[in-house]
Amino acid sequence: MASGGDQHWSTLKAIFAEAMMRPPDAREAFLQERCGGDEALLAELLELVRAGSETDAGLRDIVADAAGDVTAADGMRRLGPYRLVRRIGEGGMGTVWLAERADDQYRKQVALKILRAGGDASLVSRFRTERQLLADLDHPNIARLLDGGETEDGRPWLAMEYVEGLPITDYCDRHALGIEARLALFLECCRAVQHAHRRLIIHRDIKPSNILVDERGTPYLLDFGIAKLLQAGGLQHTIAVTQDAARIMTPGHASPEQVRGETVTTATDIYSLGILLYQLLSGHFPYPLERSTAAELERAICEQEPAKPSSRVTAAQPAAHGETEDAADVGRARGTTVGRLRRELAGDLDNIVMMALRKEPDRRYESVSALMADVRAYLTSRPVSARADTAGYRLAKFLRRNAAGMAAAAGVVLVIAGLVGYYTWQLAAERDRARTEARVANQATDFVVTLFNAANPKMTNPGEISPRSLLEEGRRRIDEELAEAPRVRGRLLGVLGEAYHSMGDHETAIALGRAAVTIYDEVYAERPAEAARAKAALAQSLAQAGQREEAAALFEEALAALRADADADDGALSSTLNRYGRLLRELGEYDRAEALLREVLAMVETGRDVSARTSVAALVNIGTVLAGKSRYAEALEYLQRAEARYAQIGGSADYSRAALYLSMGNYESRLGNAEAALAHLDRAVMLMKRTLGSEHEDYAAARLARSNVLGLLDRDDEAEAEIRAALAVQRRALGPDDARVGLNHHYLGSFLWRKRGEYEAAVEEYRQALSIYEAGLKADHPYKVFTLNAIGSIRLAQKRYDEAVQRFGEALALAETGLPPDHQQVVYAYRELGRLYRERGDHEQARAWFEKGLDQARRDGSYLYTFEPLLQDYAELADELGDEKLANRLREQLAELDEGS
Repeated sequence: MASGGDQHWSTLKAIFAEAMMRPPDAREAFLQERCGGDEALLAELLELVRAGSETDAGLRDIVADAAGDVTAADGMRRLGPYRLVRRIGEGGMGTVWLAERADDQYRKQVALKILRAGGDASLVSRFRTERQLLADLDHPNIARLLDGGETEDGRPWLAMEYVEGLPITDYCDRHALGIEARLALFLECCRAVQHAHRRLIIHRDIKPSNILVDERGTPYLLDFGIAKLLQAGGLQHTIAVTQDAARIMTPGHASPEQVRGETVTTATDIYSLGILLYQLLSGHFPYPLERSTAAELERAICEQEPAKPSSRVTAAQPAAHGETEDAADVGRARGTTVGRLRRELAGDLDNIVMMALRKEPDRRYESVSALMADVRAYLTSRPVSARADTAGYRLAKFLRRNAAGMAAAAGVVLVIAGLVGYYTWQLAAERDRARTEARVANQATDFVVTLFNAANPKMTNPGEISPRSLLEEGRRRIDEELAEAPRVRGRLLGVLGEAYHSMGDHETAIALGRAAVTIYDEVYAERPAEAARAKAALAQSLAQAGQREEAAALFEEALAALRADADADDGALSSTLNRYGRLLRELGEYDRAEALLREVLAMVETGRDVSARTSVAALVNIGTVLAGKSRYAEALEYLQRAEARYAQIGGSADYSRAALYLSMGNYESRLGNAEAALAHLDRAVMLMKRTLGSEHEDYAAARLARSNVLGLLDRDDEAEAEIRAALAVQRRALGPDDARVGLNHHYLGSFLWRKRGEYEAAVEEYRQALSIYEAGLKADHPYKVFTLNAIGSIRLAQKRYDEAVQRFGEALALAETGLPPDHQQVVYAYRELGRLYRERGDHEQARAWFEKGLDQARRDGSYLYTFEPLLQDYAELADELGDEKLANRLREQLAELDEGS
């Protein structure tokens, strides 16, 4: 908008008010006539009208608030270190400018927001509140606060990360994104809102224009100008707000409680997310927004139930510039037809949206996390909480997930049914004879377990029998026909749960596992060790589903029961030790994990009854624990022992072999043996695909590892393609918040940094990783150390020394409790700090950090790629200090390394 005096503003406001009284499709023609050839005035008015096109209601208030800001930046060309370039937006509190650094320190564009002139004390307070809220937020999907200050006349301003992108709805339509891709973007937006809620901040104005998507497809949540800071510890994180403050809102996206001026809670943002999801899916607002007066719109929001999204997609609606978007356009914008779109939205997606849009806040999703869980459930064909959980509904979901293998497994179901029927008859005849029941139960269990294991893709190859079987039918027969044989019923439910676990259906596996544990606890109340196997199996499913604390507690309970029973089964004890050791390794508790796994090997060495598969798994898991401690050469020794043991066992466990080759490839690459690593990883990728298919998270992990080795071999384009493909599979298979997805973001960041030299893009990936780790991992998990060190190194390369020191300090603080003192990431941080202080000219500090790294560094082959650069950097510092004796000693050690290699 061009600047001008009071008369100009009065004319502008009057014509604008007249235009907004007309239907949307008549406004542009009216303005052309009213402006009488004044092109500058017409351009200003069209900009105002289009900015407010989402909502007619409440626009006069927006214009009135903006009135004092028309000349807000007149005469100003610079604020702090920033030069104003051009106006890019208007708001109720001020003007937003595109600005750039003007102090020659470095080049950077920012979005600079200035409070409008003439604002009262409450407006100044609100602006400063927004600035503080932004300072408290650090999330890859929230535009960051970079700077702030005041103008010469005392008006506050803030500089934010500049996002050049499209509103999320426009981005999706322009790229014709399908429903799954739209839902993936929506989940990223939810993560940003979730981050704000964790810091007791409600956004209160979530709408498409406040969510911009950049050219890389990353959404950013903007404009916390009317956000509310909640009182920590208040009921449901709520506080009372004044009537005026509560009604600060965008009417078309406001919740009923906002419209009524009632208490605002996190449920308010959930409602606005529901509006956003409604638009993304159907292309419409839930309410007849286009021609409603403010009163009509408020009545609709508070009293009328909106139509389901699936029923709205066949309706035409006004579009920009007076055109009309018909139903076919809505379908095309989603890469489909209207009929298919309506069918896709009907059911779960309708229910998810309608639950988020419930009038009563306490009947909506209880949190953003719960809303995200339902969206992820839909994307993976799982049951959603927004729909009645009937047996038929769950069965339909199961059949949809497992349609490909049903025909091949029908024979398994018939055998199970016949077997269960036969033994049910036999048990009925002899139910009063406990000895007979035990004998028959064991026979039935052993045989049926064999059948169920045949459907387990991690125990047999899919070419031998389809892993997708009608296990649900088997479950039904077990429940109905084995009521009088609880031992058989409990065992079969437990094994059935393990089969579902292997197929990635953790929700069903957990439900079956809980049922099995309940039965065992009742039947074997006097012998807790009998229930240990079922508890360990349930714990494994819980761990895979991310519920690690409950899993660890169950493992502890099972292990305690087995140790307390002198007659406990060796197989159950060794299996539980192995599984718990693996979980502890994933949690970063390497010493505890190693102790449990070595106990399994001790059982094998003393001739205890440990299965061959468990003994091999323990060797593999010890190898991965040692690798977690950066002892890669030792780790490979254990994996080679496991490989030899597989050859002795025989059989066709392709999954286990694939996992073994994956680990071997990773560790060879750590030791710099790229060609050997690639050979292992090629085998792993092939076996993973053959065993699990191309949409499984483990297949994605194998491709990710392969990408790292391709990078070592300078096959960069192939490497980047593998990383991005693996990330896409993992996001679909695991959801965007899984720690393994975070680790993939880390690897992508490392590639962009080291191979492409794209520092800021790399930092953005690292920030994505840290955000995911924050939600799902313990506070001192090693993954966080790796990522913080990487950010520190990038900031060191950019000579942003203070931030680099901060990141390395955070990494070392976490490493104190989560890693051994000689871990390669600890030594790496010491070396980088030494380099940093050397660059700053503080040679004494540099020498202290290099010495600290040297004290801790391992000298063997598992540490070579960290130890050697440390010696080189320190030797160069010694030369600068003129310490010839130290320099010679360091170079002697380098020569010894060369001879050893």
